[in-house]
Amino acid sequence: MMGFGVLPRGNEGKLFHVNAFSAIKEMQFILKNGVRSKDEKASSGAENTINLINPFLAFFIISRDRPVRDIDTNIAVGLARFISDIGTSGVVEANQQSKYAETFDLGDIKTKAAMSPDSFFTFNRYDIYFPASRISWYKNVGVIVVNDINSRYAKLREELNEISRLLSGYKDNISKFLANLDNLNNTVKSMTVKVYRRWSNRIGETHTQLLKWRAEVVEGGSISPKNLETPLNSMNSSTEENVESIVILKRRIDEFNEIVKEEESFLKSPPASQIEYVFPVRELENFNVSQLSTDKASLYRLIEEYRRKDEFLRALADLKAPLGSVGQTMANIDYQKINVPIPITTEAKEFISKYNSGLIKQNAVVSPDIASVLMVTASMQDNINVNDFPNPETLKQALESKTRNPDAKMGYINSKRFSISTYHIINGVYIWRISKNTPPILRDLTYLIEDYEAVKNENFGELIYHHTLFYNDPQTFEALTGEQIANLSPNQAAWRIIEFWANYNPEIEYINIWGIIELAGVYSDLKIINNNIDNLMELLDGAIKSLQRGVTNVDVVKVKKYLDAITSAKVPSSENVKAIYEANKIANKDEVNRGLKEIADLSLQILSKLEDIKVRYGQKWIDDLNKLKKESTDYGINRIIQTLINHTDTLITKSESLSEDLNKFVESITLE
Repeated sequence: MMGFGVLPRGNEGKLFHVNAFSAIKEMQFILKNGVRSKDEKASSGAENTINLINPFLAFFIISRDRPVRDIDTNIAVGLARFISDIGTSGVVEANQQSKYAETFDLGDIKTKAAMSPDSFFTFNRYDIYFPASRISWYKNVGVIVVNDINSRYAKLREELNEISRLLSGYKDNISKFLANLDNLNNTVKSMTVKVYRRWSNRIGETHTQLLKWRAEVVEGGSISPKNLETPLNSMNSSTEENVESIVILKRRIDEFNEIVKEEESFLKSPPASQIEYVFPVRELENFNVSQLSTDKASLYRLIEEYRRKDEFLRALADLKAPLGSVGQTMANIDYQKINVPIPITTEAKEFISKYNSGLIKQNAVVSPDIASVLMVTASMQDNINVNDFPNPETLKQALESKTRNPDAKMGYINSKRFSISTYHIINGVYIWRISKNTPPILRDLTYLIEDYEAVKNENFGELIYHHTLFYNDPQTFEALTGEQIANLSPNQAAWRIIEFWANYNPEIEYINIWGIIELAGVYSDLKIINNNIDNLMELLDGAIKSLQRGVTNVDVVKVKKYLDAITSAKVPSSENVKAIYEANKIANKDEVNRGLKEIADLSLQILSKLEDIKVRYGQKWIDDLNKLKKESTDYGINRIIQTLINHTDTLITKSESLSEDLNKFVESITLE
């Protein structure tokens, strides 16, 4: 089983950030301490105590906090394609004549996981394709439907216009009719007093009939203009609720027209993209889509048929680009900080070479590389078993700048006839900070950790809602952590588990990286102070002995140089050293303990030398120089001697303050 963890954006709120970092903590703990099978449990001697199972063949981290348009859509598409392509790639369809000796299967991910079993995975993707499905839709559906609905709409619009014209004429006729009717009605009413009584009933009936006719055509009548206008007005309405509105219909037709136009624009001139290369269809109107459905149709055949091999080669060149520079990087990793030289002093490099020589490459200190990168190319074999396609060694070389274990394999999928999808499956990327003052390699951790620590410090009890592991398994918790909770009440046990998670720092697992680099800086500062003291003591002692022998070419400038270095020297902060010491009580890395001891020993050596300057050498040098000054009558020599006396006096004074600061440092870092 493969797992995928999608990290929230930086602006999504503290709740999501704390949930995410809690999950990272627990997942890192599972990767570090979990077992994957009963056999592994038995071999670890913990079959009856440890129930922490790591169910994942690989666990992938994905970031949403990216300055990319439609990032969520890109992630959804990228995940779907990755799972589909990786899940269906295999050796069954591979051609024995392929220049690739090996093809990809899921066992390769297991192999890569074993190279760094306690690390997170991620992946990058890049697509090269001819938009066959889009052009088929455009030609067979889009254009045909657009022409049809536009034509039918135009006819419908004409019919409505004719109805409006006829209704307008009808309204004029009704107005005339009502005028004549009212005139006739008035005449009839006037006759009621002029006719014989026996005709009065007939006149009354006529009057009533005229009123009925009038009622039919005035407002509310069945054939009144307003009653006839109502459905027409409804059809011309622009309200979204009116599904019969021709205005809404026109808007939807326009939207479909726009979709087809956008598709046409995309096909003719695909926008530049870092995550894909799309071949444009320059003669779209004349393109025969039936050729896409033939048995032999493929991307490479289209490239050859339309003589676009140069364009194909330019697209393939991106496959040889450095890791993270081309394609969709699914995790927000700063690839510029991976396996690159770290500006560092000679003294710091000396320290690192003793305690983490893996960070030394080509005589320089470099940031951690990636344990393994597997490049999988998925496509129909006709597209990639061609001379134009880069060979495996070329693809591997492009990865060597970031990983010690590059690999390139093919994933043959016959259904991918018009596309070439490449995936970098990355395992063992160091996601944490290189040192205290540098941001994490996985940029998301900056705000995730910040919000987690805020909740931890401001409302500790809330963490119980964010962590889930171990509440129902006290036995495994005790076996892995040494914390005893079996005899506690459920509430007390839950609180103890939350305290464990709050204090568990996943970075501690990698203290041999960031801790050693931090300590190297401290060691460098102390070593430089130590070397400057040694050099100055040697120069002063040598200068005095030279003057005693009558040699006057004393290098006073060099003495002043080292004296200035000592007087401006500052003892490094003990805070980081103490923090690393406390953290290593949990991590228990022997190399870190040895590094801490060397820093403590070096500090004591410097203190001893400063004490010697104050008690043994300083005053003796001044006495010897004063004696030489009394014996000399040469103004130039006396001036040199006085300068050396002043420098020695300054050194003694500085030794006092430096000793005081260094004593505080030593007391603070004293190891138990």
